[in-house]
Amino acid sequence: MVAQPLLPWFGRSLGAGPVRRIACAVLLLLAVCSKARALDADQIALVINAKMPGSLELAQLYSQQRHIPAGRIIALSIDQTNDSLPREEIPFGDYDPKIKQPIRDFLTNNELKDRVTCLVTFWGMPLRVAARKPTQPERDELAVIGKELNELRPRAERSVSSLEALARQLNAKFTPATEPIGSSDEAQALVNRSNAALASALGALCAMPPGAQRDAALNRLVDLIVQIGGKLQATIHLALPPLSQLLATPVSPDQLAAAQQQLEQTRVRLAGLDLQAPLGREAQRVITRDNLGALNQLRILENQYRLLQSDQTDSALDSELALIWWGAYPRFRWQRNPLYCHYDGPTQPSPTLMVTRLDGPTLPVVRDLISSSAAVERTGLQGQFAIDARGMLPKDPYGLYDQSLRNLATIVRLHTKLKVTLDDRDEVFAPHSVGNVALYCGWYSLRHYVPGCSFNRGAVGFHVASFELLSLHTPGESGWVRGLLTDGVVATLGPVAEPYLESFPEPDEFFPLLLTGKLTLAEVYWRTTPMTSWMQDCIGDPLYRPYAVNPALAVEDLPAGLRGCVGAGTSDK
Repeated sequence: MVAQPLLPWFGRSLGAGPVRRIACAVLLLLAVCSKARALDADQIALVINAKMPGSLELAQLYSQQRHIPAGRIIALSIDQTNDSLPREEIPFGDYDPKIKQPIRDFLTNNELKDRVTCLVTFWGMPLRVAARKPTQPERDELAVIGKELNELRPRAERSVSSLEALARQLNAKFTPATEPIGSSDEAQALVNRSNAALASALGALCAMPPGAQRDAALNRLVDLIVQIGGKLQATIHLALPPLSQLLATPVSPDQLAAAQQQLEQTRVRLAGLDLQAPLGREAQRVITRDNLGALNQLRILENQYRLLQSDQTDSALDSELALIWWGAYPRFRWQRNPLYCHYDGPTQPSPTLMVTRLDGPTLPVVRDLISSSAAVERTGLQGQFAIDARGMLPKDPYGLYDQSLRNLATIVRLHTKLKVTLDDRDEVFAPHSVGNVALYCGWYSLRHYVPGCSFNRGAVGFHVASFELLSLHTPGESGWVRGLLTDGVVATLGPVAEPYLESFPEPDEFFPLLLTGKLTLAEVYWRTTPMTSWMQDCIGDPLYRPYAVNPALAVEDLPAGLRGCVGAGTSDK
C-alpha cells in the first residue's frame, strides 16, 4: 500500500473556482479522515510485556479502575536483560515482528480494529525503537535511488521554474511561492510552487483575447503540464474547464475515457505493490516514471529514500505505535500527526491511533499514578499553575516558544480563577520554591532535574528540553520526566532522544484544552502534538480529565484557533 497518497500535480493549495475543480477531479488516491468520537474505556486496549514482572498486574489494576472491557490486554513477549528493570530500547528489526504485527493481529482477530482508537503501553514495554541498520542490498538500492534523485531534482526544478516564468510573463503581479528546494519535503515544495504558478497562468489566459499570443502561451503551458504531471493527468486536466475552453482542439470523450481508465489501472497497480520488497519498490519507481510525471516521480523517490536510509530512524515506541494501521512509510525523521489540531499534511489512507503510557521509575510510582488519576478526577484537581519561562524575545523559534509560555500565563490569568506563578528569568525555579502546584510547564536545564515545585496529588506538567526521557528506570537518572513522576506528577511527556523544539506541544494550546475539562489527556496530547513516528512519549492515564467536574476555562475563552478542537470527539459524559 502507498503510505502517503501520491500527490498528483495540483493536488493541494489551490483556490476556489475552475482550477480547484480540476485538482479535485484528478486525485490519484482519495482518503478521508473521520472525526474521532469521544474517547472512552471501550476504545482502549492495553499493551504489556508478559516477560516483565509487574506489567500484567498494572494493566489489571488500570482495567479495574477505568472499567476497561474484558479481553483488552495484549500480552507481548519481549526478552528482558534485567528481571527487575524494564528494557528501554528494542532493535529496529524487532519492532515489526515482536510489537507492531502482534498488536495488529490481536485487534484484527478480536474484531477491535474499528473500535480501539487508543493504546496504553505499560511498565515493561520499551521506551524507544533503535535506529535501523541497513543491509548491503539496501545500501545498494539506496545508491540507485539517490542517483535517480540527483538526476530528477534539477529537471523537476527547471520545469517548475519555467511554469513560474510563464506565469510571471502573463501576470506581472505574480510572485512565486517561497518553497525552498532542500527542505525536508522537496516534492511538496515543488507541488506548492506549481499550484501557485498554474493558478496565476490560467487566470491570465482566461482574461486574454483569442489570438496568436494566447495560443503560444497556452501551448507552452500544455507542454509544462505534461512534463510536471505526466501525459495521463495532463489529458484529464485539458478536458476540464477552463483549459478545455481555451483549446483549439479539445480532448475528445474517447481520449478522456482512455486516460481515466489508464490512470485507474495505474492506481490499482501501485496500491497492490509490496513496498517492503525490493521488487515492489522498483516496480513503483518504473510505473511512476512511465505514467505520472516529474513531481509524482520525485515524491516516490523521496519516500523510498527515506524508507531505506538509517539516519534519524530511531523513535519513541509509543509514537511509532500510533501508525500501526499505516502501510509502508518512511521512518526517517517524523510523519505529520493527522490528529493534530493544525494538521496540514496530505490525508492519510489509514487511521492514526492515540497512544499513552502508564510507566514510571518504579512500580509503586506507576500504581500511584493510576490510583491518583482516577481519585482526583472524581473531586477535581486543586492548586496553582507554575510557569517557568526564560525571558527570551520572540525573534526566533526559541523566543517564540518562550512567548507561548507567557501567552499561557495571560490566558490563565484572564479567563480562570487559578493562581499563576510566572518566572520569566533564564534560571529554572529554585529548589522547593513553589508550593501547592497543580499544573507546571517550563524549560531548560538539560537532563538535570531541579525539584522547584511541590506538586499536589494528580498534578499535570511537562518540561521542555532534549533527552528528558532518554531513560526512565535507570537508578540515578537525572532527567526531568523521571524527576517529575517521582515528585508526584501523574501526567507528563518527554523525548527519548533529540526531538527538535517544534515536536513539543505548544504550552498555550496543551494546557488551555486540558483546563476546559472537555478532553481527556490522550485527546489533549494528540491534538496538540505536531509529529508522530518521532521522539515524544506521553505518560499518564489516557482517560484522565483533571478538570472534568470543575472546568477552569470556558470553551469560548479558548484562543480562536483551538475552539474547533473541542467539538466532535469531546468527552462530555
